[in-house]
Order: sequence, then C-alpha cells, then structure tokens
Amino acid sequence: MLTLPEIIKDLTALANDVIDDRYDRLSCAYSVWILMFAMVAATSAVYDKPIQCYHKLDHPENWVQGLNNICYANGTYAIPNFDIFFKAFTESANYDYQRNEDILKLIEEYDGFSIDYYQWIPYVLLLQSFCYFIPKIIWKVIVSSMSFDLRSLLNKVGEMNKLGAQITDEQGDGVIAHIYNFLEYSIDLQLFSKESIKNSMFAMGQILVKLLYLINAFGQFYFMNFFVANGNHLWAFEHLMDLFILYPNPPQKYFPYNAICNTGYFKETYISNINIQCVLSMNMINAYIYLVLYFWTVFVIVMSFYSCTKTLIYFCNAEIRRNTLTKWLRYNNSIKGINKHSLSFTKDVIKHDGFVLFSLMKQNSGKRVTFAVLKKIWETSVEGLNDEINKNITDTCKKEAKIVKRKVKV
Repeated sequence: MLTLPEIIKDLTALANDVIDDRYDRLSCAYSVWILMFAMVAATSAVYDKPIQCYHKLDHPENWVQGLNNICYANGTYAIPNFDIFFKAFTESANYDYQRNEDILKLIEEYDGFSIDYYQWIPYVLLLQSFCYFIPKIIWKVIVSSMSFDLRSLLNKVGEMNKLGAQITDEQGDGVIAHIYNFLEYSIDLQLFSKESIKNSMFAMGQILVKLLYLINAFGQFYFMNFFVANGNHLWAFEHLMDLFILYPNPPQKYFPYNAICNTGYFKETYISNINIQCVLSMNMINAYIYLVLYFWTVFVIVMSFYSCTKTLIYFCNAEIRRNTLTKWLRYNNSIKGINKHSLSFTKDVIKHDGFVLFSLMKQNSGKRVTFAVLKKIWETSVEGLNDEINKNITDTCKKEAKIVKRKVKV
C-alpha cells in the first residue's frame, strides 16, 4: 500500500516530467493536484456526518442513524426560498406534512429541486482527476514508441545545463550524436513508408495529445455544469452574486445547506411518510470546491486552446518554424549564412520532430545547452547544405550545356 509521502512524491513528479511542456502540466499535473486535494477534503467531510437530520424525540438512536443513511443514499430536495417554504409547510391547513403526495406538491410549488450530486462528489472528483491524466498516458505511449530514450536525453541536457558543462565536452558529443540519430530515425515503424511521415510522427503525436487535452478540458467543464447545476454554464457567476447579495445568509440555489428528506416511499416500515428537515454540511465545502474548479477549468480551456493552436501553426507553417530556429541560433551569437540556408536547415535537417524536441529541451533543460547544441548542428549541417547547393548548380549547368549543344547541332 502506498504511503502518503510516496503519493506526494508521485504527484510532485508529474510537474517535473521533461516530456511535457508548461501547458500540458496545467492538465496532467496541476489539475490532478487540485482535484485530488478537493477529493480528500470532500472525503473527510463524508466520514464526519455528511448529513444531519432533525428527528422526533421518540425515535431511538438506530432509527435516527437509519433515517440519516436513507436520506444520504436516496437524495434530498432543496428549496431556494426555504424560509417561505418552511412557513407554508408548518402553517398551511391545505397540506398534511405526513402525506407523501402533499409534501411533493408543496416542494414543486416552491421551485424545489432534487439534489442528486451530494453523495457522489468524492467519487466524481476522483474520476475527473483520472480523465485529466488520460492524454498524459497516451503521450507516454507515443514517446515510448520512439527508437531511443527521449526522456534520458532531455534529462542529460538538463544536467549539463545545471553543471555548466560545455557542448565541446565528451558529454556534449554524446548528446549531439543521439540527437543526430533522432533526426535521422525518428520512429521505428514499418507501417509508414514515406520519409516525411516517419520524420513527423513525434510532432503529429504531440498535436493529437494537445487536441485530447483541449477536448478533455471542454468535457470537464460541461460535465461539471450538468453535475451540479443542471446544465447552467453560468452558475458560478450567479452563485458569486448571491454570496454578496444574500450575505451573511448562504445562497440556497446550487449548494443549499437546508434540505427536505422525503421518506414517503418506504411503505412497509414504521417510519414511512415522514418528511424531515436535514442539514447538508458538506455543501459548505462543496460550494468553494466547485467555484475554484469552475474558474480553474475555464483557465485550462483557454491555455489548452492556445497551446493546441500554437502547435498546429508551427506544424503547418515552415516559415514560422524557420523564424523561431533563426532566433534561437542568433542567441548571443552572430551566424553566417543563416538567411541563405535557414529554410533548408528547418525542413531537411531539423524537420518537424526535431523542432518539437528542441522546444522541449529549451523549456525543460535550459536555453544555454539547448542553443549550443542547435548551433553545433547548424555548423555541421551548413557545410553539407553548401555542397548540396553547389552540386545542384553544377547539375543544372550541365543540363543547360547539353541543351545548348543540341540546339547548335540542329
């Protein structure tokens, strides 16, 4: 069984995984932290009398506990204007509070609604935290399918950056060799024969995961609103307004404290046809839990949308990737021939997967070593690019010379 320090260590490691960027961590790390903390808070409230009801004086203790369990398991009704309802409930001669039909009719007349979420909150929070982690699991599978260990490479670059190691050291040569292997053989899959697809599998996997994070964030938002507010997507603003307007009295619309428990459907027991008032003590915590989750989820949606859009633009537009790589190459240095060869360097050397790799290196392993490695690859590659250009020029001249000779003969 995992101990608390081990659980905390595992949760902390989520925010330090080098294969994720800062936007991914909002979902797979920080959102999981928030939901796990909320689940612990809600669970502790469950074990400490989540519902307390008012009973008749002649009810023995086991009946009291039994009624409380019935009300907790089967749900309660809430009435927004509870004071007015309670007055009608106790003073009206038209209703018999011992009759099940009368109490249900009175609840409906005063805009009462069933509270269906109350007993399920800890379990739903656990499910939500798992859903935030699903894209992370898929991303780990994609990274593991690569032909070499990306996580170790990124960790090694991070260690070099912390220790102040130079890229000319023996460690630097090993890092550059591994990156060359990555750029040449991105993924070990025979399914895809085209070289352009093979060299983009890592980048396409990142796009897929970004889309999953965005879809999950939207799904979390819609599910939460249907779970606690019957599909009202603006409930948090209404609840905040009610908090200020009704202060010091708590609002009763979404997270009511006062509720009515109707046991009229237990016909075969002595305690049938009893309608009792209950206090939902957990809602004091639930209201603030879901207010925080509401605005946090909106923030995650915005950041996930920005991250997904940015990733798609980088993938589809080679000019933007070239400008970014040029900016990184010029970091504290002046580079010769960069305007001449930068586009070929972007498309033919770094490619899509290499751009994603260097982006992760820059964020998680430090700029100094990352840009030094990129510069070293540029210096090595630019000679080959010059040779290729000269070869193409020579081949073109030879073709033109042959055409001229043919025309002369004619």
